[in-house]
Amino acid sequence: MTMLIQTINGRRFVVSGLLDSVGAVHAFGTIDAGGHAATAYPAIRAAHPSVTAIAAVHQEHGKVAVRPQPVDDLVALRGKSADIVVVRDAGLAACVRTADCVPVLIFDPRRPAAAAVHSGWKGTVAKAPAEAVRILVEEFGASASELYAAIGPCIGPCHYQVDGPVIEGIEAALGPRAGEVLSPDGPGRARLDLSLANRLVLEVVGLDPKKIDEARMCTFCRADLFYSYRRQGKGVPSLHHFIGLPEDRT
Repeated sequence: MTMLIQTINGRRFVVSGLLDSVGAVHAFGTIDAGGHAATAYPAIRAAHPSVTAIAAVHQEHGKVAVRPQPVDDLVALRGKSADIVVVRDAGLAACVRTADCVPVLIFDPRRPAAAAVHSGWKGTVAKAPAEAVRILVEEFGASASELYAAIGPCIGPCHYQVDGPVIEGIEAALGPRAGEVLSPDGPGRARLDLSLANRLVLEVVGLDPKKIDEARMCTFCRADLFYSYRRQGKGVPSLHHFIGLPEDRT
């Protein structure tokens, strides 16, 4: 685990030392950037001047992907339903939003491509991170073993009790490894480790475990840093997380 809290222009971000080491332009957001695009986007650009445009979507808890280009109408893109944003152009950052769900950032240092994934329990069951890997491999020529990933702050098992439908979905998605992420917590209930579940999804499709970074920061526990739907309730703002390509990869 090599996640660091960095203060840039007076705002805190969570940065993966692993992704940093291979040149990914990225960060996981905190409450310092504000919970809406109007405040978060300027904060991202101020922290990373190489980011000239930000691509985000209307998230639906699935595994639909978009592949925006700088010439696209990025404002209109925000109304498109998807949970995976894949980018190939320097200056254009892929962005997802969370408030307990798992943000996953994926980067290929050998090819100009990166992906941001929104993966709550439904996205985990749908294996959204695996779909992002499939796109990078099949469409962009990456090798899964060459990819790097960072799993950002999300709700931890300490505050994430789930019931039958979620347990059944995780068991179906992870098979015999489901027991690694589910801890019994009373009749018909369990504690779910979403971060580890997404790590397992990535490992199954060929990512090197040593190339996967995890924040292991609970959004519920860390009220000083993160928004949390389970802690704050309906209407909670969102954390903004992004990844892009270094300028010299065009």
